[in-house]
Amino acid sequence: MKPFLLPLGLSLCLANMMHAAGPAVAPATADSPVPSVVVPSVKAAVDAGVDSHTKNKAFNLGLKWNENARHFSVAVPNSKKFPLDVIGVQPSGGLFITSIPKVIPAQGTADVNVLLVGETGSVQETSVLRVLTSGGEIVVQVNHTREQVAQFDSTKVKWIQGSKPAAQTVTLTMAPNTAVPTGVRVMGSNATAKLTALGNSQYSITLTPISTANASTFPAVVSFQPSLPGVSGVIGCEISP
Repeated sequence: MKPFLLPLGLSLCLANMMHAAGPAVAPATADSPVPSVVVPSVKAAVDAGVDSHTKNKAFNLGLKWNENARHFSVAVPNSKKFPLDVIGVQPSGGLFITSIPKVIPAQGTADVNVLLVGETGSVQETSVLRVLTSGGEIVVQVNHTREQVAQFDSTKVKWIQGSKPAAQTVTLTMAPNTAVPTGVRVMGSNATAKLTALGNSQYSITLTPISTANASTFPAVVSFQPSLPGVSGVIGCEISP
């Protein structure tokens, strides 16, 4: 596989990120500030500097329930008795490289600085850094450990084709003083959905198919305020033959 070489400048990396995700951004130079179109929480994570503690915690990020950006450092190990030149770093989805070392010392480590940007609805639990060196590839896993504040008693409901289109209920429990579910919608026209507050941070989600005549699958999606990175909010619905 041809090595994927990433830019070394933070400004250029963020500019490319925003170009892919939204309106065009003027080309950045090494001395350019972070573009103003960057999401405020992402800019705050960059401005806060690198969380150097991460490199000594087995790469478990320990994200807060509402944290959608973290700027951190990963210590890439070199077990060989000679230094390794770093050719490039390829991250998996949700990670952006802000700086890479030139060399990893013999039987030592060198830090790769990484920006994590969590997306609403994404439940990605791990990411991978593939570091291409003069001595081969080094793969480092980063775990997205996160505070859990939303718990569904079930994420799937099912009806039998031709049966009575009876309502089914899913109970959602929220951690106090966090987010609040604001609604639920069914993708398509196969069913109706209703969100009801039960008190004590609990909510019922009632799903009723319009008809069970035809086999089908469709999602019901719960929305939250504020939005919750790391929570999909999706309930899978199936009318099974």
